[in-house]
Amino acid sequence: MRPLLWALAIGAFLAIGVGLFTTTGTAFFLGALVVLLWSLLMIATAQSFAHPAPAVDPAAGMLARLKARCWRGYLRVLAIVTTVLFAFVVYVSIRAVALIARGTVG
Repeated sequence: MRPLLWALAIGAFLAIGVGLFTTTGTAFFLGALVVLLWSLLMIATAQSFAHPAPAVDPAAGMLARLKARCWRGYLRVLAIVTTVLFAFVVYVSIRAVALIARGTVG
């Protein structure tokens, strides 16, 4: 799945380049930008949460438990940041579809 997401991101990036240097239209550019945002968000999510959080072993030493708890806290913060980014990409996508549907973007 990740190679497909990388191919989609590279394709969207190339489409943005084509949209910048040709007169294909703003709707094409905006659509490519939204696809790039979605693909990069999915890649970041897949890479960040590929492995489960480590379990805190009560029999382990203090530093091992502290490391596991810090890593779990980091993953919680990362999950919150990913959720906020997801909401932002949804907002941008809705705005882009609304602009294209209204005909404001040509």
